[in-house]
Amino acid sequence: MGIKVAVFFDIEFSVRGGGHTHFPGAASSDGGLLIAMDKLTGLSLDERTGVVSIGPGNRWINVYDFLEPYGLATVGGRVPTVGVAGLITGGGNSFYSTAYGMACDMVESFEVVLASGKVAIASAKQNPDLFKALKGGGNNFGIVTRFDLYTVPQTNGVWGGSLFYTPDKYEGIIDAIVRYQDKHQIEDPKAGMIQTAIFAGGQAQGWLSTIFHADTDNPVSLQDWKTLAPILDTTKRSTLAEVVEGMYTGSGAPPLVMRYAHLNSLSLPVCK
Repeated sequence: MGIKVAVFFDIEFSVRGGGHTHFPGAASSDGGLLIAMDKLTGLSLDERTGVVSIGPGNRWINVYDFLEPYGLATVGGRVPTVGVAGLITGGGNSFYSTAYGMACDMVESFEVVLASGKVAIASAKQNPDLFKALKGGGNNFGIVTRFDLYTVPQTNGVWGGSLFYTPDKYEGIIDAIVRYQDKHQIEDPKAGMIQTAIFAGGQAQGWLSTIFHADTDNPVSLQDWKTLAPILDTTKRSTLAEVVEGMYTGSGAPPLVMRYAHLNSLSLPVCK
């Protein structure tokens, strides 16, 4: 009904999912209407098909906690507070992306409200053009009210954590990223990482590396990060939820109120 009213009266509006991106312009409408999805936090699992249905107001930590008792995970955000809706409709890098593709590649179907107010299902078989457009198209083609995602097995937890380095290690870190890009991510698709260079006042303050492996403790593909001798190392076997939460609760990372510019170390195709 809200869409019908906005369209009928030609009211400018924007859509916000979990609300992770909090800077001006990210999900704003100057003088218009904001449609906030943060109360739509339903979660359910079809244990026969392994498809999890997710409300657009969820953040990834909620999804990981929900799936963990079933021995499952899905291709989602690497930071606990990232919203499901924005990540998937924007493409979506993940710790699992080298093995499974981007988050949008794991969508079985979308439930979406169109500009007419009609509720449609978009999948490979139903409304396939809309299905393709929503994978990276943001909220330009409709408002997604449910994401149905394929899951991946994760019965014995994962290995990972955060490592913190002093600025004198920057050159070695860059070399390690190049080796990982050229060799290790190709040979070991179950590995993943996220890299954060920390600057304040124009000066390098340190480097935070969060590394991940879906199966193996201390894999060969990630040994460079141990050799660089971090001053903090929280890597261990744990759950996926604990790894992503550890980026902020146990890693010495900057507070969430700051803005970030990320240099991703994965070269990935667009969603299929």
